[in-house]
Amino acid sequence: FRKALSIGDDPKDPDFAPCDKSKSIQEGFEVLAFHLERCQHYIEIGLIQRDDVDSPTAYYVGRMARFKKEITGYLEATHYPRAIELLESFDEWRRAR
Repeated sequence: FRKALSIGDDPKDPDFAPCDKSKSIQEGFEVLAFHLERCQHYIEIGLIQRDDVDSPTAYYVGRMARFKKEITGYLEATHYPRAIELLESFDEWRRAR
């Protein structure tokens, strides 16, 4: 998972051309990031409330929190600031190191 979320820009870097498994993880995570981004946007414009996404999102955020550094780095590199903002709204995420 950590390797799949690493963003390399050096063709000599072994992570630059990820294996099929890493590509699948990145593709799945890209979809998740997009939806987290949309949820935060909808919260900001008042279409939904933060509580509307609490379940089951809080459970999954808690599971992802152990990879906080890698996930945050990936979201920053792929320009998903609202996704980071939404994750930061969960206690489980804020408590993670």
